[in-house]
Amino acid sequence: VSYESAAATVYSWTPTRQSNPFTFELYERIVLLSRLFAAGLLLCGIAVFVWRGPVARGFANALRSMIDLTHELRTTSSVALAESGRSHGIALGTIVLIGFVARLIYLNQPVRNDEAYTFIEYVFRPFPVILSHYNVPNNHIFHSILARLSMLIFGDDLWALRLPTIVAGVLTIPAAYAVGRILYSPTTGLFAAAFTAASSPLIEYSANARGYSIFILAFLTLIILGTHALRSRTRAIWALFGFTLAIGFYTVPVTIYPAGAVILWLVVTTALQPSSVEKRAESLNLIYATAFGAALTLVLYLPVIAASGLEALVANRFVVPLTWNEWTGEFADSLIRTWALLTRDIPPALIVVLIVGFALSHIRHRHVSRYRVSIILPIFAWIASLLVVQRVAPFIRIWLFLLPILFAVASAGMIDGVRLLCRKFARIRESTIAPIV
Repeated sequence: VSYESAAATVYSWTPTRQSNPFTFELYERIVLLSRLFAAGLLLCGIAVFVWRGPVARGFANALRSMIDLTHELRTTSSVALAESGRSHGIALGTIVLIGFVARLIYLNQPVRNDEAYTFIEYVFRPFPVILSHYNVPNNHIFHSILARLSMLIFGDDLWALRLPTIVAGVLTIPAAYAVGRILYSPTTGLFAAAFTAASSPLIEYSANARGYSIFILAFLTLIILGTHALRSRTRAIWALFGFTLAIGFYTVPVTIYPAGAVILWLVVTTALQPSSVEKRAESLNLIYATAFGAALTLVLYLPVIAASGLEALVANRFVVPLTWNEWTGEFADSLIRTWALLTRDIPPALIVVLIVGFALSHIRHRHVSRYRVSIILPIFAWIASLLVVQRVAPFIRIWLFLLPILFAVASAGMIDGVRLLCRKFARIRESTIAPIV
């Protein structure tokens, strides 16, 4: 396709040429990278044909593994709900319903600036623009694709634009329950789901047509899949782990914060296993899953790299390192604003209770959790290390992914604290009652 024809097509997608300059140099770069990518696909096709026997057996094994995984997850879920009892399931369903209604109320709230920019610059455009145009990090590509599909199916209403976000926001509630249950107990899961359902910032961003609720859901899904993979040792679940990793990065590149934290926690948890055979097997599976996720992420971002350049992803103005003086000043201000966002609309008394529960859950970690290391420690260690290396002050809204896990950790401590108090009062009461002669 000639430059003139390509330019005419591209400019038909944009209102003005200044908003997306399609230069001859850009055209040549896209042609070169496209040819290299085509050559790579051709080599892959030849390799698949040459080794078609092993490839076919590999796909058959993968399919069987996925079927086994589906059966295993269905059985595990049924057993877990049966053990918890009917009232437990009703409580969870009620919490999810309340969370859904709370988000539905804000579905038609006024459009925010970032939402409007996302719609005009990306969602309103054809898919080639969505897949390749990355002038600023506003293009949460996976979310933009879902929003575009939603509007093509349901029409140009505001609720259709926000539909993918609100679905992900509602799914975050049962995901928070699953994380709380897996890491601590079923009761902790209910509390984590309740706090997540009622959280003001999570409600707001569940009704905001950006990719943040998908990003939070991906983080919780990584914890669920990672912990299940360590127990079941099913390869299919590691493949899902890598796929979820790629979806998170394809939504927002700042997935490096939660994803790296989960991977670090899984590494530490695996290292503490007593069997050296299990350590080696799980370490290899984690490496393969991470490599698969990284490779899939690279493939998904190839259109962006070809059209917008790699620097649009890794060297845009929002990720350029600050000087140490600038960074310390901005980071201190960012911490204050982050705390204000995460605790917004929570009564002061409840904040104190949550802080006490958070502390108790770590003091008595071996009594409240089935895992030897609290997931919070790797999360904070990874984030702190990455921020020091990057020297950036990210938007405070990206830390929203911490809320469900913080709720789960604090709930575990709160529940354990109440149990300790009940036991103490029971002993005091027994010691003060005179024996009947």
